[in-house]
Amino acid sequence: MLLRDGFDGQGNPGEGQKEAVRVVEAVLKERPGSQAALFMRALLEEVAPSISPEIVETARRAVAANPFSASAHHLLGHCLFRTGDYEGASAAFKESENLCLAWEKAESVSPALDDAYFRSILYRAVSEFCAGRYKKAEAIASRAASVPLDKKHPLAPGTLLQLWEARTLPARLMLARPGLPRQALVLKAFPGPLPKGFPDLSNGMTAVASQYMGACYAARQGRTDAVASAFDKMSGILRLLMDGADAARRQMSVSYWARCLQMGSLYSSEIRSLMFPDSANVWMSEAIRSQRFSSLLLPPVVPYPRNGSWPAPT
Repeated sequence: MLLRDGFDGQGNPGEGQKEAVRVVEAVLKERPGSQAALFMRALLEEVAPSISPEIVETARRAVAANPFSASAHHLLGHCLFRTGDYEGASAAFKESENLCLAWEKAESVSPALDDAYFRSILYRAVSEFCAGRYKKAEAIASRAASVPLDKKHPLAPGTLLQLWEARTLPARLMLARPGLPRQALVLKAFPGPLPKGFPDLSNGMTAVASQYMGACYAARQGRTDAVASAFDKMSGILRLLMDGADAARRQMSVSYWARCLQMGSLYSSEIRSLMFPDSANVWMSEAIRSQRFSSLLLPPVVPYPRNGSWPAPT
């Protein structure tokens, strides 16, 4: 784990990455059924440019070696997601989600302390969306968004995922559909005001998504001035967010803050495509390439359907 140093811009593994693989494969040679080694071998390829069938099979073997490991099911789901098998990924994330819920029940643990549950259910919603099952995806996302916030644990790992990701995911998925639903439905999906006592920087996700929504519907109505205004407001929000590094550290939210900035950048590209339709392919090719990357922890911040289309009307 400490040796690995990832892949370069051409997709080639670093020297540390190669050595990490050699270490794990030596263990697997002696103990081919080791769940820990199988899990680590698949994990070493998590950020590879592409996931090979051999690595997917390794992740399956890790699950078979310990079928009660939520982490193993989640890793398999991630590998399948990376290969474009969104149906298989959704099933794996569902298994992980169920195991997390069983653990919460057995240990009387609040969802606020179970970020693995939220990661699995969020990934499952995005997997269903990428497979083109929009209604199912939105139903799953809405279930995650409706989990009550735990006032006793405002900075707990699960709470932070609720604030930054789960609360806004239903609306974000609606906005990412190839055909926009009625604006009233999207507005209904947006989260309400954040209760006092919770990290307020997370309101940035709602603010960024709200400006993108305004641009999309203004473009549909032919109000080009309103689209440009939304772009300006988006730029202002992102400038304010960029000054929020200290607040993000205090609120234990640096990674989510960075994702919010990434989402704003991608939404800005989409708004540019609304402002300059002749250049839409350039902006959207950039946006789609950027969102393809997902980590083991969270799915792409702005998902697109499997066919590669994008929601912004031109």
